[in-house]
Amino acid sequence: LTWLRRRGDLVVARRVVTARKSLSDVVGAPEHIVSRRFGERREAVPIRALHAGDVVVVSAGQELPVDGTIVSGEAMVNQQTVTGEALPVEREPGDRVFAATTVEYGEIEVRAEQLGLDTAVGRIVRAIRAAAREKPEIQLFAGTLARREVRRTPALAGARGAFSSGLDSGLGHLGARLR
Repeated sequence: LTWLRRRGDLVVARRVVTARKSLSDVVGAPEHIVSRRFGERREAVPIRALHAGDVVVVSAGQELPVDGTIVSGEAMVNQQTVTGEALPVEREPGDRVFAATTVEYGEIEVRAEQLGLDTAVGRIVRAIRAAAREKPEIQLFAGTLARREVRRTPALAGARGAFSSGLDSGLGHLGARLR
């Protein structure tokens, strides 16, 4: 039973690592390069160099790195990662857009308002991480019960074997308890 539980813990640990990496990818890797407008010119900068108020240029096929407001341009934006809506929606100056959404057609310039884990999708990621750290009450109870039963069952089998006609009876009791 112990090896089976350890195997289950290993599988869960692997899934948690994979899920955390996937969630981090949704927010955007800090080394990811984006186009920032600086005056009349554009410059390529890593996401980690962005600040609130910067204007980011996002073209067709690119993912928005920030939550913000469109200052120029028009685009069809696929917001499925945030809203669940499968069809792209038209966005124009003054509209709010969200990180981790994709520009399908067009090009927009977005004034950054929230970055990283402060974006809408970042808050979702933080909530998922917090939920993963907390174990439900029923899971804690099941773990306590399992630890108690694993200790008690061999002890009862040994006692029965000692006070009964022999080892076969004790092993039979152990087998019956494990079913």
